[in-house]
Amino acid sequence: MLILNCRLFISDLLQISDILIRTFLFSLSNVWEFKLHPGPLYTQHPIHNSRRNPDRRTFAEKQLRIMIPSCLALLIYCFLTMACNGVLCLELLYQFGTRSSDSETPKVDDGGSPEIPLSITFPFFAMGQRSLHVNNNGVISFNVQVSQFTPEAFPLSDGRSFIAPFWADVHNGIKGNVYYRESTDPSILQRATKDIRKNFKDQNSFSATWVFIATWYKVTFYGGSSTTPVNTFQCVLITDERTSFAMFNYADIYWTTGTASGGDPLTGVGGSAAQAGFNGGDNNHFFSLPTSRTSEMMNIEETSNVNFPGRWIFRIDGDTIDPSNGCSLNGQFFRRGDVFWAEEKCQTKCRCLDLENRLLCQNLSCGQLEQCHSVDGVYRCLPEQTASCVVFGDPHYHTFDGSLFHFQGTCSYILSKPCLEGDHLPSFSIESTNENRVGSAVSWLRSIKCGCEFNERYYSFKTKFWANDDCTLRCLCEGPGEVLCMNETCSKGEFCLVENGIRGCYPKRAAVCTVSRNNGLQTFDGASFDFRDEYAYTLLKICGSNSYNLSHFEIKLGRKKMVNGSWIKSLTINFPDHEIKIGDSENIIKVNAFAISLPFIHSSGKLKIYRNGNDTMVELDNSFQILYSSEDRVNLTLSTAYYNHTCGLCGYFNGNPTDDFRKANGKVTENAAEFVDNWKTFADDMTCNGQCEELYTVCTNEDLILYQEISLCGIINDPTNSSFLNCHEVVNPSPFFRSCLYSMCLNGGNITSLCSSLQAYADACIGAKVTQTNWRSSTFCPLPCPDHSHFAECTSACPMTCVSLEQDVVCTLPCVEGCQCDQGFVLKDGHCIPKSHCGCVYEGLEVRTNETFWLDRDCQTRCYCNGSDNAVYCESASCRLDEFCSEGADLFSCLPRTEAVCIMSGYSHLYTFDTLAYDLQSTCSHIISTVSPSSPHLPHFLVQAENEDRNTSLALWLHQVEVKVYGYNISASKAYKHTVMVNNERVNLPLRLGHGEVNLYSFGLFLILETDFGLRVIYDWNMFLTVTVPRIFFNFTQGLCGQFNGDPADDLETPDGEIVANLLEFAESWMVARTAFCELGCHRVCPSCEQVLNLPVDVLQLCALIVSKDNIFSHCHAKVNPTFFYHNCIFDSCIDRGDRQTACNWLQNYGSSCQAQGVVLPSWRNLTMCSKSQRHRHLLTFLASKLFHLTE
Repeated sequence: MLILNCRLFISDLLQISDILIRTFLFSLSNVWEFKLHPGPLYTQHPIHNSRRNPDRRTFAEKQLRIMIPSCLALLIYCFLTMACNGVLCLELLYQFGTRSSDSETPKVDDGGSPEIPLSITFPFFAMGQRSLHVNNNGVISFNVQVSQFTPEAFPLSDGRSFIAPFWADVHNGIKGNVYYRESTDPSILQRATKDIRKNFKDQNSFSATWVFIATWYKVTFYGGSSTTPVNTFQCVLITDERTSFAMFNYADIYWTTGTASGGDPLTGVGGSAAQAGFNGGDNNHFFSLPTSRTSEMMNIEETSNVNFPGRWIFRIDGDTIDPSNGCSLNGQFFRRGDVFWAEEKCQTKCRCLDLENRLLCQNLSCGQLEQCHSVDGVYRCLPEQTASCVVFGDPHYHTFDGSLFHFQGTCSYILSKPCLEGDHLPSFSIESTNENRVGSAVSWLRSIKCGCEFNERYYSFKTKFWANDDCTLRCLCEGPGEVLCMNETCSKGEFCLVENGIRGCYPKRAAVCTVSRNNGLQTFDGASFDFRDEYAYTLLKICGSNSYNLSHFEIKLGRKKMVNGSWIKSLTINFPDHEIKIGDSENIIKVNAFAISLPFIHSSGKLKIYRNGNDTMVELDNSFQILYSSEDRVNLTLSTAYYNHTCGLCGYFNGNPTDDFRKANGKVTENAAEFVDNWKTFADDMTCNGQCEELYTVCTNEDLILYQEISLCGIINDPTNSSFLNCHEVVNPSPFFRSCLYSMCLNGGNITSLCSSLQAYADACIGAKVTQTNWRSSTFCPLPCPDHSHFAECTSACPMTCVSLEQDVVCTLPCVEGCQCDQGFVLKDGHCIPKSHCGCVYEGLEVRTNETFWLDRDCQTRCYCNGSDNAVYCESASCRLDEFCSEGADLFSCLPRTEAVCIMSGYSHLYTFDTLAYDLQSTCSHIISTVSPSSPHLPHFLVQAENEDRNTSLALWLHQVEVKVYGYNISASKAYKHTVMVNNERVNLPLRLGHGEVNLYSFGLFLILETDFGLRVIYDWNMFLTVTVPRIFFNFTQGLCGQFNGDPADDLETPDGEIVANLLEFAESWMVARTAFCELGCHRVCPSCEQVLNLPVDVLQLCALIVSKDNIFSHCHAKVNPTFFYHNCIFDSCIDRGDRQTACNWLQNYGSSCQAQGVVLPSWRNLTMCSKSQRHRHLLTFLASKLFHLTE
């Protein structure tokens, strides 16, 4: 009776989440292990819970039977000992076998089913599939069999598209069966619908219309025997013909590898293990199940992405695989809550969110004590070491470091928590409560009390915490996973800070960093040390990753120097928008390089500078204050708002003096001298060109004496040198002189460094508008000049350029030193080029040398730029027959046609590839276009068409179109819209034939056929047909559409190569199997209309728009000859007794052809009487822009 009840409840038990099951078992087993990582994750693992370990399972059974009622014990026992056989398998596997009328694959190694035509189109990776193969080796493939027995990692870019529930070396010839069937049975469809709706929250309206079931039943591996392990698994394909899904059901998996793939002949494990997932045949469409090609595939029956062990379900109709409850990235599956890194250097940290199967990625790298590793193809930041603490028995405690002790107590105890909280480690707390056994001998471990996880941080039970960086959201951990938050803010006089690793509201306080006149310094936290005053230092700057909401600044203390007989140290204070310098010269304070008078208050009100006795005070936004004393004392007063965000000689402001010696890289040293040296910076009164070493540590005394000579750096401040003398009083030469010395020392006296330093001072003088004499010469620091030019001490200030070639330029400016183009060269875009390469200027437009262009949109006047005299010459000439006139940005050009289109439209009007127009009244079948026999190197195709079977004296229109290509005979008939016949079998659209060589689909009113070599056929199921061929068929086409060669004179060519003048003779030569019922020609009683002049005025006006040179289509005339369209617009409208819609149809034909040529047309329907519905306009736009591409 208990076994029966177990079966009844087993399906409900399977839905219990993994966390609840583990927690419940823990409360029964009295044994738990904690595995603690010094990284961002910690995990809990029960010591027992393995269905493959009967000894440990027995221990679990004993605990269950002691502590819970027998029925519930047996229910969970069933779960732990469950194997998929008999009744239990029905919960997982769909019905299969001979009783379900399944077919079976041949019992041969590496074999499979024949090609199985499908009754529907099955979407897979955004492509419709019409047939498949069931392969013995655990694969369902499309279009081609997969006999490969050793699996490879996805993606495979060899064109094979397949679904692999368990790709391995199956040998059903030794043991087992492979069943399959296509089903539309209502009970199966109902079950499939329920499974999809249950596991995909966005598919509440999904209703399955087709299912395919393939089952590998008790199959063994190649190299095995009748006694070796067997596997049972199943793949179920489900669709409503728009959305499709694949379900993998793993009943029993006991082997992974055949012997030919390196597997053990007795166990079938080892070697190249099975692969599971999806392959689209290229590098972009693929997905692999976790543990694929690893030994863990043995345990896949215990895993799931839908909380049903052994079952995996995926949506597979899109460009990517949707794994239901989880995320997909780069073909890999991630469970909700999974944290991983997206690339091999672990710079981008991602998390699969708990809702919407969405990934959240941030630029974060590994923390301290972590390294980037690839684990099963996934990059993770793993701890360098792990340690485990185990609590067991009555109870015994085995610590992380291996110590064992025993403790009796019935209270709640904290088992583990971090001592200090840092940015790189999450917070957590693990507590336990011992069982009160009313005695002192034994205490049993009763429960583990877990806290809450919030924003990837752990908080212990009943802990209050601030949830954001500005302390406006206060939260409480109410229980396991339950967090209650409410809006709060800090009280008046408090700041939102992080102190001792904990964010909170703390009282506003201040601390002082002091620099004394005897070169002593005391940090904000009270650490003291001395420093040498011949160097400059960074006193204070803002550091840290979370300082974005603080005012950033940097304070530098200059080296000791003599100013007007007194030794002082300067102070430089840099804010984002201000630079303040104090002490550069006596009693002068500069803000942004301008001297100011005190008191100074910035317009923003945030910056204040004023005198307080003999001291200068600087205040910023009430957050810090600087006191600069004339007695060589500096005090920096800083608010606790900057807690944990400072660095420099003033230390790491956090109330702890022991970590103040923190270097620029964030590491703490105990050596004060090393700390001080690390914060040396460049001197306040010189420029170091980006280097930060001091001049006197870079140069030797000998170098300083050498480089100060007046032939080197001494040129800058030499009072006898006339080059810079006028500048000395305006631009102080001393900093430039020192910078020159520094650069020369650093670069070993390189002359280039000298010239760069001199140029820096010269630029400063020019910026100060000081006139200076030439300091360069052809032998001293000549300017580096580009190719085809040379340095000159006196060259024209108005050099010859390409633009000024035709102008008489009189330059009144004095000569200057600089680069001058060589003889025969002129300037263009900063380079010297030959005059003949300048090109021409035509009506303000630049034209390249020897470039040919046309002046008008009909391309009737051709011009070219003569490079010898840079002049434009024009003549009367038009485009060749195989070219079209293209409008550029300002000029016109003749471009070769890359495609040609033949149109059969209206009442039997034809327009050949080479623009020959004629009418053909025939009810016979004719070859419209095919490949000439002289081109075996080209892919072969044949397009034929047949008109309605009616009196040829009446207006005729298309009845049927047939295309033969790649061995397929494809026929489309007006009587059967939106379906086609393929090799005498009627099929629905869309359709993909072969490996994508031929694709057919419907779009609105049109059938589109496309091939991989560029053939495109469009049919509107009525009276409009186009055949488009690429340029590779130039000179190699035949049929009613003529030979594509740009010459309409040879378009009436018969299959024998004879060019005839009689249209009926030509048409008869391309007739296909003439029957007694078809008629060729109208026997002098052809459709005609004598009432053209009586056509309604609005119809005549509509047709006239096609050829009007001053209207909406005029820009298109050079590309698409309007005559054919205009003539037939009048003729067909007359046949239809002045029907306006007929005229509108011909306007649409011409407009679509123009748009396909790239001509931008106005919304001509809104300007005429041919308005259409919005939907119809979208269809026509799509057809014109995507499908025609007539000539380009």
